[in-house]
Order: sequence, then C-alpha cells, then structure tokens
Amino acid sequence: MHATALLAFLLLVAAFNLWVDPYRIWRISGGYSQMHPRPRTSQQLPLFKERALDWRQPVTLILGNSRAEIGFNTSSPAWPENTRPVFNAAIPGSGIGRSVETLARSSEHVRLRNAVIGLEFLDFIVDRSTTSPPQASPEDQTASVTRAGQSASSNAIVDARLLLSLDTLFDSIITLYKRNDQHSPDITLDGFNPLREYELSAAQEGYGTLFLQRDTENARMYARLPRQIFVGISKSSDSWRAMDRLIALARTKHLNVKFVIYPYHVHILEMFREAGLMPAFEQWKRHLVEVISHAERFDATPCRLWDFSGYHDFAKEQVPAVGDRTATMQWYWESGHFKRQLGDLMLARMFGNADNSFGACLTPENIEERIAALRRDQDRYAAENPRELDAVSKLVRDRMRVDPKP
Repeated sequence: MHATALLAFLLLVAAFNLWVDPYRIWRISGGYSQMHPRPRTSQQLPLFKERALDWRQPVTLILGNSRAEIGFNTSSPAWPENTRPVFNAAIPGSGIGRSVETLARSSEHVRLRNAVIGLEFLDFIVDRSTTSPPQASPEDQTASVTRAGQSASSNAIVDARLLLSLDTLFDSIITLYKRNDQHSPDITLDGFNPLREYELSAAQEGYGTLFLQRDTENARMYARLPRQIFVGISKSSDSWRAMDRLIALARTKHLNVKFVIYPYHVHILEMFREAGLMPAFEQWKRHLVEVISHAERFDATPCRLWDFSGYHDFAKEQVPAVGDRTATMQWYWESGHFKRQLGDLMLARMFGNADNSFGACLTPENIEERIAALRRDQDRYAAENPRELDAVSKLVRDRMRVDPKP
C-alpha cells in the first residue's frame, strides 16, 4: 500500500515537472507555455543548450563565456538574413575548451555555417610552472563529443533523475510563481540571457553599486593572477592548444568564424594595468594575430579576429556615483558585462553594416600600432580622470598588499 502511494506520488511529480519544464529541456506538446520565463534554467544550463542546439539547428553559433551570453542577442537586427537562425551556446565561466567541444558537436549539423566566438584574455593566463597534459587531436575530440551526444540511454537516465527530483519540483513551482515577473531571470529558447534581473538591481541599488561590487570581485581575482600566457619558455598552454583545435575544426568544417576580443570597460583595463597584466594582454593579442592570421591563408574570409577592447567612447562610459539610483547606463551593466545594445553595434561592425569608428580587424600589419594606440589612450585617460581611476586602482593595490601573488 505504501509502495503504491509512493509510486503514485513519484509519477505525479514527474508528470508535473514534465509539464512545467523548468529548464526548457523537454518541450512537450501541450506543456506550460515556452513564452513564459524559466528563471531556473541556469540550474541545468549546459544540458539545456546541448539539447536546444539539436532542436534549433542554427546557421550561426555564439560561443564564449557570460560576456557573450549576455552581450550577443540572437534576435538582434544586426544579424544578416543569411546568418539566421542564431543560437547562443555561450556558457558562463567556461573557457575555450568548452567552445571547442560545443563547436565540434554542433558542426555535425548540416546547417551550421558561422560562429562568433568570444575570447577571454583571463582564460589564457597561466603559471609558468604549470605542466600541460597531452591533448586529443581535433578528430578524436570531435568523435568523442559526437558519441556522447548520441547516447540515448544516457539521456533517458538524466531525464528520469530530473523528472523525479524534488529539486526539479521546487524549480517548477518557482517557474509558475514567476510567470508574470517582468524582471525574472530567463534564458530564451535561442540561448540568450536578457539579464532582466539586473534591470531591477540597477533600479534598486544603482549602477554605481553594481560596478563597485564587480570591481571588488575583479580586484580580488586580478591581484593573485600570474602574469604569463605561456607555460615555461614554450609558446603554448592548454588554452592555446584548444585554440589550435578550434581553428583546425573551423577550417575542416568550412565555417566562417569571427573571433572577438571583448569591449572591456576602462575599469577593467585600469585593473589590468595596476595588477601588472597589461604586458601579458599585449602579448596575448600578438599571439592571437599570429595563430589566426596563419589560418587565414587557407580561405578568403575578410577578417577572423575583431578587437573591441580599448579606451573608446563606449568603454569610457561614465559610472554613476554609489547611491545614485536614478542615473542609467546605456552600454554596460557593470564592468564585467556589456549590454546587448553594445553587442548590436559589435555585430553590425563585424558583418559590414557599420562604420569603422568602433572595433578593428587585427592583422600582422596593424597589431603594433593598435597596441601603441592603447598605451597612448590609457595614459591620456589616466591623466584626464585621475580621481576615478585612482579609486579603481586602489582596489587592486589594497588587495595585493593583503593577498600577494604567489
């Protein structure tokens, strides 16, 4: 009797979770409308994006970390018609290795033609004493990822565990509770994170507070980072080997790939300088140009590497004072994440629908001038804004005294 009651309860829980679909991974006919937000999708984000890739069958893929997930809107009018549909497969906190895995799996879909891949400088920072294990070949990795994606029995086990989980039940209830909340967290069916919850945070706390919180977190991290992008005396690391595999995969699959250096806010650039990371940042750009320009010899793509970093007007957007809850910002949520509005301008630039005042195609011919211009602009901005930049730099200096680099 008790066993029957327990079985009935579990079946009811499973049916309810299947109907609500709090992670957007089942999408049954007649289920809870997918037009409502799914605030708990982040709890199973890699699984959602893996399955959604199969459903959406995109022509264009967005890869990278949270900057790409939040900054590149799949519904942006800047996407040319021949690049649609677009899917945002970026995963917060992920490195370039994840981009390789996702691209390998996605390239099996016949419609995939393009990829916009955000490159994170911090992913390439390594300790010189680090030893790097051997890496699988692009062909081996592609095969292993494909085999993993084809395991129907594995999917069934995952589904059963989720459907019967009380955690999923809790997330289903939260999903229904938040159905009319215009500031509810959400991930769209195309994988884009509109970050609606930040709209409420900005209104309640002010952009100055959001920046201070992010800057404090960044200072803690940057103060302890090594200053190298290569392991030992070699010109390699796990991230660089993953970059090689990514380029080889794109060439093998005949994909039009656009690599993107993010538009870091000046607060981050100043923290790079204060933490002694700028020489590594410059070296990183040089080596990116070297490895990507070599790959360009195999095709006629106009530009592979787009640099949106620097002291341009967008990155210099004024940050409201802490406590100011009325001032808004147009281009950034905080120093770590740019808004979709800026992402739209980046997409328009990359796909040829904007002037050349924002962003540049990095090449062997212009890389040194771009680096020299960054240095000049940094010195000029520091001279014109000493009070603001001193406050940002102080966060790093104080942290380095408390928790020095190893």
